[in-house]
Amino acid sequence: MPNKQFLVIIGDIVRSRQIKNRAKAQNRFLKILKSIFENNKSIFASPPTLTIGDEFQAVLTTADDLFLLIHRIEISLHPIQLRFGLGIGGIDTPINSEAAIGMDGSAFHRARRSLEIAKAQNLKYVLSVKDSDETDANRLLVSWINAAIQSWSTEKVKILVKRREGLKQKEIAAQLNISQPAVSQQINQNFFRLILTTERFLEESLDRQLKG
Repeated sequence: MPNKQFLVIIGDIVRSRQIKNRAKAQNRFLKILKSIFENNKSIFASPPTLTIGDEFQAVLTTADDLFLLIHRIEISLHPIQLRFGLGIGGIDTPINSEAAIGMDGSAFHRARRSLEIAKAQNLKYVLSVKDSDETDANRLLVSWINAAIQSWSTEKVKILVKRREGLKQKEIAAQLNISQPAVSQQINQNFFRLILTTERFLEESLDRQLKG
C-alpha cells in the first residue's frame, strides 16, 4: 500500500524508572491499552501494543477523536504521566493487524522522531508529518494544545473528555461526582472552549492528510 497514509502513535511513560512497582504499573498499562482497543477497534490498523516495557505503539487509519483517545489513556493511567509521539506517513511493510510490531515506514520514523523531541523538550504531544503549509499550521496547533493541557488538572481533562463525548453539565457532574457549578465554571471559560475546538479542528485536518 505505497500511497496509503497511516497515523502512528508511540506513547512513553515519563520517568518510568522512578515508579516503585514497575511490574504492577506495566500490567495496569497493558489492561488500559486492551480496553482502549476493545472500545475503538474500527480506528486501528494495528492495536496498541507494549513494545519495550514503558512504551506502546499503535497504527491508526483515522485521526477522528485522536486527542479524545489520548486523553482517555492519560486519565486511566494517572498519576503516571505519558508523552506521545505522533507521525503520519506510509508503511512499507505488511500491516500486522495482531500487534503493532514488525513494521516499518515513514509513519513509524516520524512518530519516533516526535517522541524524541517530546523527551528532549519536556512536551506531552509532538506531531511529525511531511512538510507543507497545512503541516506547519498543525504543528502550531499541537504546540498550543501542549501549552494548555500541561497546566490542567486531571479533573479538568476529565471534564474535557466528557464534554467531547457529548455529555451535558448535569451528566458530567454526576459521573465525576462534582458539583454542576464546578463543571459550568470550567466549560464556560473561553480558554476551555478554545482547546475543545482546536482539538476537533486539528483532528479533521489530520484526517484530510490521511485520506490524501
